[in-house]
Amino acid sequence: MEVNHWPEDGIQPERIESAINRVLTIAHEERCQANLSASCHCCSKVRIQSIEKSKENSNMALAVLEVVYAAPTVCQQPGWYNSLTPAADVEREIHESQKAGLFEEINFPYPIVSVIGGGKREIDLYAYYFGADLAVFFLVAMFYQSVLKNKSEFLEVYQLEDQFPKEFVFILMVLFFLIVVDRIIYLWSFATGKVVFYIFNLVLFTYSVTEYAWGMELAHRDVGGLVLRAIYLTKSISLALQALQIRYGIPNKSNLYRQFLTSKVTQVNYLGFRLYRALPFLYELRCVLDWSCTTTSLTMYDWLKLEDIYASLFLVKCDAILNRANHRQGEKQSKMTKFCSGICLFFVLICVIWAPMLIYSSGNPTNIANPIIDVSIQIDIKAFGGRLTLFKTTACEKIPWKYLKAYDDVDPLGYLGSYNVDDIQLICCQPDASTMWLIPPPVQSRFIQSLEREIPFEKMELILNWDFLRARPKGKELVRYESPIEHCPSVDDVKQVLNGTTHSFSIVDAYPRYFRVTGSGEVRRLEAAIDSVSGELLLNNGTPPWWSFYTKPSDLAGCQVLNGPMAIVVSEETPQGIIGETLSKFSIWSLYITFVLAVARFIRLQCSDLRMRIPYENLPSCDRASPGFSREAALGALPNRASEVLLVLEVIIVSDQVHREYDGVCLECTIVEEDLGTVHNLIKNDIPALCRLLDICEGIYAARAEGELEVEEVLYWTLVNIYRSPHMLLEYTKPD
Repeated sequence: MEVNHWPEDGIQPERIESAINRVLTIAHEERCQANLSASCHCCSKVRIQSIEKSKENSNMALAVLEVVYAAPTVCQQPGWYNSLTPAADVEREIHESQKAGLFEEINFPYPIVSVIGGGKREIDLYAYYFGADLAVFFLVAMFYQSVLKNKSEFLEVYQLEDQFPKEFVFILMVLFFLIVVDRIIYLWSFATGKVVFYIFNLVLFTYSVTEYAWGMELAHRDVGGLVLRAIYLTKSISLALQALQIRYGIPNKSNLYRQFLTSKVTQVNYLGFRLYRALPFLYELRCVLDWSCTTTSLTMYDWLKLEDIYASLFLVKCDAILNRANHRQGEKQSKMTKFCSGICLFFVLICVIWAPMLIYSSGNPTNIANPIIDVSIQIDIKAFGGRLTLFKTTACEKIPWKYLKAYDDVDPLGYLGSYNVDDIQLICCQPDASTMWLIPPPVQSRFIQSLEREIPFEKMELILNWDFLRARPKGKELVRYESPIEHCPSVDDVKQVLNGTTHSFSIVDAYPRYFRVTGSGEVRRLEAAIDSVSGELLLNNGTPPWWSFYTKPSDLAGCQVLNGPMAIVVSEETPQGIIGETLSKFSIWSLYITFVLAVARFIRLQCSDLRMRIPYENLPSCDRASPGFSREAALGALPNRASEVLLVLEVIIVSDQVHREYDGVCLECTIVEEDLGTVHNLIKNDIPALCRLLDICEGIYAARAEGELEVEEVLYWTLVNIYRSPHMLLEYTKPD
């Protein structure tokens, strides 16, 4: 349309829409005047979408019309007519009406320069291919080792290496930043960038999958190939959806404010929105990125408050439509509702409270015996000259406790009465070492000389090690008990044995008699037991020489012929199956997930329920408009019904302020003195009529999308003023 003089309050869309519909009605009546009125179809009808000034010519206005209904060009039998080309049909009708002079007849305000038919309704597939990309991210995170490490066990690589492989972190970072770049392109409606990004994505994933497929070992190609196919299939779905999006056109910035999950009120949308809000960091990342890439007049904190208000209103709307709409006043809750919402939740809470304690207790139903399968003992001497191994043997018998004939002789004080007999073993080792004493004479001579030096913190000591090998847990199969001997023999006794003057020296209380090997992979002294084992360390002058350790006869109960080192070991049970494997593997994962969830919870607490803080943050002294703020200009720039909505809002705000001044008490100040935990939630969540508040939120989004930042800010502070006053919120959300 040609507009030589733009009106101060802008072109009214309703005026243009009603005029064009009137022309279409007249043209339809003239076309069907020869027929009976009952035999004619309804006339064509359009709806105005937007009116904006042309960037090439300031005297041109571009009006975008949506075809609501396209009537047939030739009168047919009555009934609803579906046109295959509705935009082209209405374009032809407007051209014919223009030639017939119908626009001049109704005094259409502006000359029509041209009418362009066609075009397609914009489709937005971003939510679908974002979901596919997110699925690819999680598939790579979970099954990375099946492709790159050729392992079929779930997450075993991270447990054995006790760190995240750099390739794994790099791949996840690349996938994450690809999703971020895609979101930025979507927010900017950058069509060329989208095409380039799509080609890059296609080449990158095709090359990566081919490279990994060719480099996979033959023995693991079945499992790894299946995972690789699943990853590429999911990515192919994403690429197909992106191709469709490019074909139908990138959504315009003016339509990006519509959120996928809040577009309809269904049970699926409600649960999906709940899940979206529950995922760590997803809501915060989206809000921060959207604020950074969107032209807006709001601060980030105001943006977060607006998102929180809109989210709460949507959840309340879902609850009102899905749950409360079919509930009559005084009607009791059904048994199914009580079972799903009450009993199931009760059992979930019970499991949360008691399941961790049961899993980490000895009463875990998945626990099975985890006996010692191999044992070794070693005695070292440490001095200023270094450390030498005197005695070491791996020739040890492991006798189950239940096979011993007389428990009282082995455990006379009953320390083991509270333990399961399947977890107890008697360890009896041969007295002779399984290794020879092969120390060169010069080394032995210098070591004897170092024993004579009296240097602080470098005194001679004997160190005893017990090594126990079990089948579980993974990564902690071998555990060690290492402790210096408290009652160490004198330096002279040791020197005499090493010089060959004597053959042996005694060791008093060399090590504890009772050991407990925990399920987490630690060796501890049995708490109740105080008994220790003493013995004699003997150097046999053979060819070559070797060491022997003989336990005192009073400590050898149960070992019969073997009179070497002995011990009684309680090896605790460990979980089996998927629970046991998960608990034993998730050391680094549990640390990472705990940290991430804790931080995510802290950030979510800072970003959620911001609407509850409005009465105490946006005080009247801080709510005044800036000196350059013009209410009349803002009202004139508002599209459609927004100006009327704002006028009604102002009337309510002014009446509420007068009401509070008349009472002489600030309603917010009264609420501050109360316990606002439950009362505030009641005020802000139990809202009977939501349509007006939702209209304001959607008006803010629409104004931002159209670039009307002044209108955006006016509507936002209007919403803030409503939330500041419970009285005004009550008045504005009445069902009538």
